[in-house]
Amino acid sequence: MSTADSTTIQKPAKPYPEFPLYAHASGRWAKKIRGKTHFFGKWEDPQAALRKFLAEEDDLKAGRKPGRVAKAGLTVEQMVFHFLTAQKPRVESGDMKVRTWEEYEDYGDWLIRVLGASTPVEELGPADFRRLRADFQKTHKSPKSILGDIRKTKRIFNWAGPEQEGLLDRMPRFGDGFKPPGKRIMRAHKEEQGSRSFTAEQIRGVLTVAHLNLKAMVLLGINCGYGNMDCVKLTTKAIDLDGGWATFPRTKNAIPRRCPLWPESVAALRDAFAQRKKPNKPQHARRFFITQFGQGYKAENLSRDLKNALQRAGFGREGRFYDLRRTCSSIGMQVKDDDAMRTIMGHTRGSDDMLAVYNQLSVSDSRLSAVTQHIHDWLWGGSVNTWADSACL
Repeated sequence: MSTADSTTIQKPAKPYPEFPLYAHASGRWAKKIRGKTHFFGKWEDPQAALRKFLAEEDDLKAGRKPGRVAKAGLTVEQMVFHFLTAQKPRVESGDMKVRTWEEYEDYGDWLIRVLGASTPVEELGPADFRRLRADFQKTHKSPKSILGDIRKTKRIFNWAGPEQEGLLDRMPRFGDGFKPPGKRIMRAHKEEQGSRSFTAEQIRGVLTVAHLNLKAMVLLGINCGYGNMDCVKLTTKAIDLDGGWATFPRTKNAIPRRCPLWPESVAALRDAFAQRKKPNKPQHARRFFITQFGQGYKAENLSRDLKNALQRAGFGREGRFYDLRRTCSSIGMQVKDDDAMRTIMGHTRGSDDMLAVYNQLSVSDSRLSAVTQHIHDWLWGGSVNTWADSACL
């Protein structure tokens, strides 16, 4: 941004009066330290700029180059800032999803709020982590959520610890009160949740009332075990409608998948593609599913649309889109061909399974068809057709 342009741009006000940075004409938050102007982030994200300023303030005031942290003085805020900064190259390389990084950013703000921004990390003890766990329990409805946040906590602290980055000489003691929920509690919660799968009647009911895109995505969920993000990011290249196959890596782990498509799935996909809108954004040009407004789908919208369809079909609103994947797996496993099921679902054997190491042969198409035929028969009572022998395969 040139100096000439700065007079025509309205600078943002400080988020609050005590905010230590000012809006510079370059579009960044800045502060003059030791006679030199330093920049800390874009106007659009004052909180990120503040975190960077707080992490670098002491070094800049002392005339040192920021980046080297005094171990004994590492604060909670500094630890969170350095952790998030270190993960950005992983996001750029594709090793970490943007959404995962954003979740860590939100969680880092949580740590700072509860434990205190300026609290030295090495002074934290069991009482602090009991307080943190109690704060989890105020908002979390399930032991699984608490387990996830405890793991995030330890991931950040372990990263800063002596075994990894070495920003800490010793790890703080988490104490007995910060242990994850036990297996008994997790099992009890699972029992309370009840079934996480759909009945054949529910799925057939949804298919009768769903709009074209949702119908095709529901069929991919039960036919191929696709989850929300799989449908959202599915590419046109991955679907062979003439041959009747879907070949699309799982979005969660990039593991290759291959699945034969039922004739019903092929027909629904053809109908959805025939009314596909032109995408508003170039980055969505390769996506198979586009909304009626020309936008890419969002994962959370699929569960909402499915709940609405369930309600219209007379089944209430219980259930999530991802439960279609669980249903596909539960029914498909009855064929007792684990490798075929893994190929369809995008799973791998454990690293200690030597059979997986020695077995380098891919699963045959006939085995994949046997699994999906079984799911098809479960869904429609085996009365539709014996499509595994049809020309579409």
